[in-house]
Amino acid sequence: MSDPVQPAHPDSWWGSVARHFAHRKWAYIFAAFVWALVWYAAMNVLTIALERIPGLGEAAPFPVDIMPLIAGVPIIIVGWRAVALGNRLEKAIDNFDDGAAFVFPAGQAGAKKKFLNDLKKTISWYSKLVSAAIFLISLAGVILLTSINGADSVDFFITFLLIVGVPAIALPIGTLLGRLLGYGQFVRIMDRNGIELAGLSTPQAREALRELESLHVFAIIALTVLCFWFAGWWITWGLGYGLEYKSMWRTQFLVLWFVSIGLFTAAGIWPAWSFRRRVAKLAGGPEGRHAREEQIRQARADLEHWQGATPQKSRQQRERIAELTRFIGNLEDQRIERWLLDPRLLVFLLAINLAALVLPLLIPETHPLAAAF
Repeated sequence: MSDPVQPAHPDSWWGSVARHFAHRKWAYIFAAFVWALVWYAAMNVLTIALERIPGLGEAAPFPVDIMPLIAGVPIIIVGWRAVALGNRLEKAIDNFDDGAAFVFPAGQAGAKKKFLNDLKKTISWYSKLVSAAIFLISLAGVILLTSINGADSVDFFITFLLIVGVPAIALPIGTLLGRLLGYGQFVRIMDRNGIELAGLSTPQAREALRELESLHVFAIIALTVLCFWFAGWWITWGLGYGLEYKSMWRTQFLVLWFVSIGLFTAAGIWPAWSFRRRVAKLAGGPEGRHAREEQIRQARADLEHWQGATPQKSRQQRERIAELTRFIGNLEDQRIERWLLDPRLLVFLLAINLAALVLPLLIPETHPLAAAF
């Protein structure tokens, strides 16, 4: 997600460079993640290859560790998606800024500018708060990890990568998660500034609302992946697999899992529910939705009648068919109700995470399934 570009002197070479990096910084960050992941995967492959050659096992760069690879792939996939979504979000805010989707309070000069400034400050505040929290949790975790396990000359490089790399990766990830939490406050910021949505009648308003809907969908997907990633390790350890990572990462992963569940609730479930409730209100509630669907049903029946009236259609038939097609298309375009934002689904996903916390405690300590392999 890109940040607003800060103004610089138009004739300054440094200003041009600063504007470029301010606009493209997330692309560079995740490009660096990609190359770091490729390098680390290559080093793991090289280590495995050298260990299989007699006499060259000691030349292996460092011990094989698949944890960064398992963590890096979803981070990059979700991160790149977040970067791509940034431009679309800016476009949506521009639509709001044009007043196509908002009803601003009458008699208050500068209400639009005040709202946008409030939105940007809120996003910035949550971004800094969440990134700082996750950075500190990650830093404390790796320091505790390395101090407990110790670091000899063989593992010094890995220790350095952990202390520097894990918090460095956690910082931008926390920033993106914080921005999702900030955007999740959109409806609350509207209410705070006395602003209402204009409705679903104009294409600009519907397009802007769909961009907001896409934001909520992305927040649900990204935070679900985050929660299930930690839940997967918790269940894996409970089944007796991957135990070499359990003593190292269990406490930190458990803390980050709780943070992820909290973010899923605060930046996913609650904003999605508020958004759907506001859109439903614009559509006239359940009664309005039912009336719209009934209109669509009747219009489709009329369209089928006019399309099949005679093989050779008259001018009146063609005009009526075009009119009904436009009418149906306009009503269908007012459907802003993605199934991923269904509150029942979101509560179910939350329940799965909470159940995953308890499930390993119910598994016997003998782990017969793992022992069979």
